[in-house]
Amino acid sequence: MDIDFKKLAPWNWFKKEQEEQQSTASLPVQRNDLPVAGGPVSPILQLHREIDRLFDDTFRGFGFPALAMPRWPSDWPGLLKPALDIQETDKQYKIALEVPGVEEKDIQITLDNDVLMVCGEKRQEQEKKDKSKFERNLNIILEILKQDPENCDYLGYLGDTYSSDGKNEEARDAYKKAVAAMPEKLGVYDQRSSYTYTNLLRVSQCLNAPEAEVEAIYKEAVEKLPKEPDFDCVMGDWYWRKGQYEKAVQMYELAIAKLETYGTVNRGIITTSMLIQMYECLGEGCRKLGDYQKAVRYCVIVLNTDHKDMNALLTLINCFTESNVSAEEVFQFLGKIYDYSDIKDKVILLRVAMAIGRKDLERMFRGILLPQEREEFDAAMETAQSGAPLS
Repeated sequence: MDIDFKKLAPWNWFKKEQEEQQSTASLPVQRNDLPVAGGPVSPILQLHREIDRLFDDTFRGFGFPALAMPRWPSDWPGLLKPALDIQETDKQYKIALEVPGVEEKDIQITLDNDVLMVCGEKRQEQEKKDKSKFERNLNIILEILKQDPENCDYLGYLGDTYSSDGKNEEARDAYKKAVAAMPEKLGVYDQRSSYTYTNLLRVSQCLNAPEAEVEAIYKEAVEKLPKEPDFDCVMGDWYWRKGQYEKAVQMYELAIAKLETYGTVNRGIITTSMLIQMYECLGEGCRKLGDYQKAVRYCVIVLNTDHKDMNALLTLINCFTESNVSAEEVFQFLGKIYDYSDIKDKVILLRVAMAIGRKDLERMFRGILLPQEREEFDAAMETAQSGAPLS
């Protein structure tokens, strides 16, 4: 299936405008995420590290093996990554660090050769699971249900309590009782009943209930609360995990349509939180189904929000590859999304072309690197692949 580029015009729909304002009077501040040993680290090498991490996360997400790149200290789990705020005046810098869980006495600050080092140690201790809160909540809810055993709201709370403790079978039973106790007609903004149906769908899926049973719960939920997009979102996620991409796409599209039509007042909490992931899956799902036109549109929506979204970028280029779009057309298309004068955008695109083996695109993206950028890129790639010490 060929892609009709004319249907994707005007390009301005997909162009993410980024304006960076720089003050000419500001003091020179250089921020590096890694400690500097023996001199500054090349900005392109730092960018390589970030892209390596994005690649690894992406390939794991789609079930591919991670790239054989070295893991860098900034990516090691357990290291502190505090929120940093730098303010400047004519005479001084004011630096604020947020390091939750670290006491002031455990922080060391040193200044050596104009390099400020802030070191802290966060001690994490293994804690036993506290059952007191679970038991307290359970007892309160059970006591209320003794007086009012058909209270659908508290039966829903009972299911929530069991679910929070990993007791999915007990949670499912409580949710089913809550559903049975609900009135025939629910209020348009009945959030508690929406939670109950959503959580019943989830625990039933976790317990590997038959597909017909899960679909029956979904059908009943939609009949009671037709404006709630979370039911469709949860079902779409379930179908996606099962590899039923056509049904997953249908559910995701329905969830987004409801969200756009009815809004988020007392509804759509899960759908809203998963919106980017849903668009990623819509792009990849449409690609798997051969609907490249829709896949491209969904990918562009994501990339217009975040240029570094590797899931969407890989799906987009795979769509072009599978539909035999020429490298020149791909280059032109991506130029409406990415800034070919920005080194970060150029390196991201070049690395993606290298990762998927598109030699034609690789040559084109190498061609837009300035001579110094190309030299630094090659040196950084060599360093990254060899795992040599940084200098």
